[in-house]
Amino acid sequence: MKRHYAFIISIVSIFGILFLGIFIRGVKAESLIENKRLYTFPKFTFESFMKNTFQNDLEEALSDQMVLGETFKAKYLELKKQSLGLMVWSIKDRDDEFVAEETSQVDTTAEPGYTTEETTNILVGTVETTEPTIASEETTVEPQISFVPHVEKIDSYTKDYMSKLKWTSIDDTHFKVALNPKGSGLVEAVGENHLIFTKIGLSAAKAGFENKAASVNKLAENYPEIQFNNFYIETDVDVDFVGGTITHDLSNYLGEQFNDNVRFASLNINSVEEYINGFYKTDHHWDTERQLIGYQSLIKFLKGPDEPLVDFDLYLTNLAYNGYKSRLLNEFSTTDVFKFIVPKVSRSEVYINGSKSTYGNKYGFIKGNFTQETAANYYGDCNGADYALVEYHYNQPSKPNALIFIDSFSNPLKEVIASHYNNTYYVDFRYYETAYGKPFDFSEFIKDKDISVAVNLGYYYFFAGDTFIIND
Repeated sequence: MKRHYAFIISIVSIFGILFLGIFIRGVKAESLIENKRLYTFPKFTFESFMKNTFQNDLEEALSDQMVLGETFKAKYLELKKQSLGLMVWSIKDRDDEFVAEETSQVDTTAEPGYTTEETTNILVGTVETTEPTIASEETTVEPQISFVPHVEKIDSYTKDYMSKLKWTSIDDTHFKVALNPKGSGLVEAVGENHLIFTKIGLSAAKAGFENKAASVNKLAENYPEIQFNNFYIETDVDVDFVGGTITHDLSNYLGEQFNDNVRFASLNINSVEEYINGFYKTDHHWDTERQLIGYQSLIKFLKGPDEPLVDFDLYLTNLAYNGYKSRLLNEFSTTDVFKFIVPKVSRSEVYINGSKSTYGNKYGFIKGNFTQETAANYYGDCNGADYALVEYHYNQPSKPNALIFIDSFSNPLKEVIASHYNNTYYVDFRYYETAYGKPFDFSEFIKDKDISVAVNLGYYYFFAGDTFIIND
C-alpha cells in the first residue's frame, strides 16, 4: 500500500512541477509541431464561468501550455508513424496472390470518408508497398549556421513534378496514382513524394454545409442591402486519390444549399496536374501557381469579368520549406521550394486587431531576412499570420467596403484583394473572441464599417465547421 501512495505522490509531484514550469518558462503563443496558435490562460468573468467557456478554455490552455508538451506530442507522432511503418513492412512479406485477392475485395463503391485506420486498410491492395521513410534524429536537419539567404525575382517557375509521379490518366475524371500510407490521415504520392489528405465523404459534410448555408441564407434575408458571396476552395480532401475519381460532390452539394439571392462559386480541381502543380508537397495550402489562379478567379466572381486585374512579381528563395503536413507527421525529409508573390499595388494603411501595423513580411524576405530552420512556418512568416481582424484602408471612396470571413488560405492575397475595394475587413473567427473579449456582432460591425459586400472565403473546414458560423 505504501508503494501505491508513493507512486501517486510521485505522479502528482511531476505534474505539479510541469504546471509550475509554465510560469517559469513563460506562456507560448504557437506550436510548430501542430502549426496552430496555442490557447493562453483566459480571463475570468462571471458570464464566461456560467457559460462554461472559462472552464473549457482553461482546460485547453493547460493542455497546450504544459512544459515538455511539444516533446510529448513529437514523440507520440514518431511512435505512431513507426507503428504504421511496421504495418506496411509486414504487408511487403505477403505473396502476390494474397495481395491480388485482397485487392479484389476492396469495396470501390464505399463513400471515401476514411479515418486513418480505414485508409490504411483500404490501401493494402492498391498502394505501392515500398517501406515508408521513417523520420529519425539523423533525418532532422538542424538550423544551418553556414546558410546564406538568397532571393531573386524571376519571370516564372516550372515544376517537373508530373514527370516523376507514378500515375495513369484514365479519362478526365478517373485516374490511378501509386500511394504509400503515411499516417495521420495522409498518403504519399509515389515518385513525387506529395503528401495528400484522404477525401472527406459527402455524408460527413452534409450537416456542416447545411448549417453554414442556412446561417448565410438567414443573413441575406435580414440584410437585403448587402451582397453575400461564398467562394469555396477545393483541396485534396475534395479529390478521391485513393479511388482515383474527381466528382466535385462536396462543392456541388454546398452550392445547392444557398438561396438564389446568395452568390456561390467554387475554385475546382479538375485534374491530377492541377492539384500537384498548384499545392505544396508538404502543406495543405496552395502554392504560388494556385494563389494567382485563386486571386483571378475570386475577383472575376466578385467584381465581374471587366474588373482590371493586378500584376505580381514572383520571388524565389533558397529555403527548403516543411509545411503543416510535414509537421503533422514530424517528418522533414521531403521539402518544398519556397516562393512568394508580391502584388503591384499602391500602399495602404493596415490595422491588425485595431492597431496600425504591417501584415506579413514579404518585403523582409525580398531583402533576405530569413534563415533555414526545420519546421519553420515560412508560409505564415512571409505571407502573414492569422489574426482576429486585419483591415486595409485604400482610400477609394467610389468603391464599396467589404467584409471577408476567412481562414489562412487568404493570407498571401489579403493585400491584393483589398486593392479592389475602399476599406476591407478580414475576420477570422478562430481568434476573434479571444482578441476582443466578446463574440463577433454582425449587425454592429456592418453598421459601424458601412459594409455593402460580405464574402465567405475558405476551404472545406471553413464551410463545414461550426467555428466559422456567422451569428447575428
